[in-house]
Amino acid sequence: MSVGIENNTYIPNSNSSGTNLSELLFRIIPYWYIIAFFLVIGATGAYLFLKKATPTFEIKAQIVVNDAAQKKSNSVSKENQLPIQPDQPSIIEKQVEIIQSKALMTDVAQKLKLYTVWSYHNKLWSLKPTDQQLFKNVPVTVEFAQPQLITNSISGEVKVLPNQHAIQFNGNTYLLDSFVQSPFGLCKWHLNTSDEKFFRGLTLKVLTIAEAADILKSKFEASTTSKESNIVNLSLADEVPERAELILATIIDDYGKNSVANKKQLLQNSLAFVEERLKMVTGELVDVERTLQSYKSQKGVTDLATESQIYLGQAKDNEQQINDINAQVNVLNQLENYLINQNAGNSPPATLGLSDQGVVNLTNDLFKDEKERERLLKVSGPKNPQIKVLDDQIAQRKAGIMQSVKNLRSSLLTSRETLVSSYGKANSSLRSIPIKEKALGEISRDHSVKNDLYNYLLQKREEITIDLAGISSDYTVINKPENQGRTKPKPVLIYSYAMLIAGLIAGTWVYKKEFANGFILYRSEIERNTNLPILGEFNFDQTVKKDPVVFKHNNRTLVTEQFRELRLNINRKLVDKPVKTLLLTSSVPDEGKSFISLNLATSFAMTGKKTALVEFDLYKPRISARLQIEPTPGIIEFLKGECGIAEICRPYEQAKNLTIVSCGGYDENPAELLRPDKMDEMMQYLRNNYDCIILDTPCIGLISDTKILAYYADISLYILRYGHTNTGFFKYLNQLNAEKSLPELNLVFNGIKIKKVPGFYYWDSYGVNGYRYTAKNTYAYTPPNNRDQQTKK
Repeated sequence: MSVGIENNTYIPNSNSSGTNLSELLFRIIPYWYIIAFFLVIGATGAYLFLKKATPTFEIKAQIVVNDAAQKKSNSVSKENQLPIQPDQPSIIEKQVEIIQSKALMTDVAQKLKLYTVWSYHNKLWSLKPTDQQLFKNVPVTVEFAQPQLITNSISGEVKVLPNQHAIQFNGNTYLLDSFVQSPFGLCKWHLNTSDEKFFRGLTLKVLTIAEAADILKSKFEASTTSKESNIVNLSLADEVPERAELILATIIDDYGKNSVANKKQLLQNSLAFVEERLKMVTGELVDVERTLQSYKSQKGVTDLATESQIYLGQAKDNEQQINDINAQVNVLNQLENYLINQNAGNSPPATLGLSDQGVVNLTNDLFKDEKERERLLKVSGPKNPQIKVLDDQIAQRKAGIMQSVKNLRSSLLTSRETLVSSYGKANSSLRSIPIKEKALGEISRDHSVKNDLYNYLLQKREEITIDLAGISSDYTVINKPENQGRTKPKPVLIYSYAMLIAGLIAGTWVYKKEFANGFILYRSEIERNTNLPILGEFNFDQTVKKDPVVFKHNNRTLVTEQFRELRLNINRKLVDKPVKTLLLTSSVPDEGKSFISLNLATSFAMTGKKTALVEFDLYKPRISARLQIEPTPGIIEFLKGECGIAEICRPYEQAKNLTIVSCGGYDENPAELLRPDKMDEMMQYLRNNYDCIILDTPCIGLISDTKILAYYADISLYILRYGHTNTGFFKYLNQLNAEKSLPELNLVFNGIKIKKVPGFYYWDSYGVNGYRYTAKNTYAYTPPNNRDQQTKK
């Protein structure tokens, strides 16, 4: 034949040394129905999964925290504000942690009753989601008197008992519209509808508030757009979008309320401190005014000399500065005592009057950290790792403040000594002034100081009162909670995964069936693994089981023509041999060695050549049995000397010129019978009487007899069978060729199964006067009486 059967389809031979794309496609395409089947299964599975899976939606919102413009509009006299006023913006990361804190999640879970989860549990064969959660239009509601006392989660199916005006849940029956005792405390059930169809598959899961908060925290996420930005993105993934929108709105609202509450507490503490100081200064001012009035009335003081006024003014200034220094030293002493002997519940001292703004700022930072620590203790308890961080930070701030206090006190005492010296000089100058005038000056100075302090405190009280009345949360909503659509499962992703998995399964199946089965399937595999020529190829023929002889006079099948092709190739190889001796062998049994031997012998016989088919497979003979001829006497009897060579040569009646030399009877050790003298006698007789001798020998991969018989052969045909011969025999086959164990070694590829590829043509059979294509894209025989009609069509 001028073409090979590559990939079992009618295509030209490829000289490529490796597996090219064309070969790969021709090996895969015949399994298109398997691939399509798995893809359909994958698509169906994806469709059912999407129908049964509970969809999850993502809700997003966006806020701005610590809005500087808003803070500025809500504060008064910031340049003179009390140091403990919270005017410094918080770190954005801290605010993010506050927004997604467990305490805030717990408040939201309790406020929205997220500890009760209602859902419909649909049947497996239903196309609705397996668990369909409810938020609105729940047919029944339950109210807990003390939900914080729920200690264990409970779930079960809810059924209505209309005749009993009750609800059945988790094996217990509860009356409606009244508080009743339950495993999770007092609860009251209320029926929203009496239609029983709304209770089919209705389930309730009761969670602890801590579990509900953990679930909410796992679904919620807060993040900043960048490190420099104070914009916070909020997102929540939930099965019910309406519920998620309400949860996000509640989280934002609670965060604002908590922020307002914290700032309100700080301002109230400042106001209480100012009120206490104002009460003390008011008493002192009243006492000084009484003293001044009494002194003037008793001594009759009305005017002071200009000189005394000058000295008095100087002394007053010095004393004012000394008092200021004393006041600052007093504040420093109080601050030092607070730092050393701080007790729980003590209010922090005020830093009013301190001239060193650095000490004031450090003190303000300390007070803020202590306030934050107190808040964290209330919210999350002493085990919060942030408390340890704050303790370390507070200790560092105290150490820094202590050092600054010492340095400032030393500087103030030095200044006070200078002022005291100046004050002494002024007093010396005033000694010439009457005692009355001096006493009056002292009383007046004291009165002025107390009066200035009184006015200052009044001003601060009004400022704090205004700030307290105008306090607001320091966040602004940019984008309200909005549904961003379904996030999972995404149909495109699910279908992609399903198709990928189905493709992998189909690919694995095809790979295991076609590429990794360990058997020879294609001519290209033979050509890649050995350089031995392939003299013939035979398609698989189902009719062999009924009749082993397929080569008949009027048979025009493809297999018959393939035998003619093999016969032609053998004649070309042995053109100079008057008597052609062929040896057929294979690797293992059932590779079609006897079938090819029988039909090849029939093919030679039909050309008019006297042909002898010698059944030398003495271990597993099949030719005699298939042809239903008497096996004895045969080769074994001749080798034993029990009969002559002519007695074992039986003409085959159904094929002219064909003689069958059967194997004979049974022998336990037939290999020992192959003696050279008897073999030479037999082969000499056959060469003298026949034109073609075909030796059907045992499998060379199992029996060594073939190598003995190879001495008498002109050419060897090694049979390889599609899907039966293991690829591991290529190494042994190349070794046989290298060692020249078999003469003129050639290959025959047998049992090829055709895999039809849509769009390609296959050679099935052909007629005497031509061939045509059938509707199934195969060559078919056309009877003589129908040829003219087919030609017209």
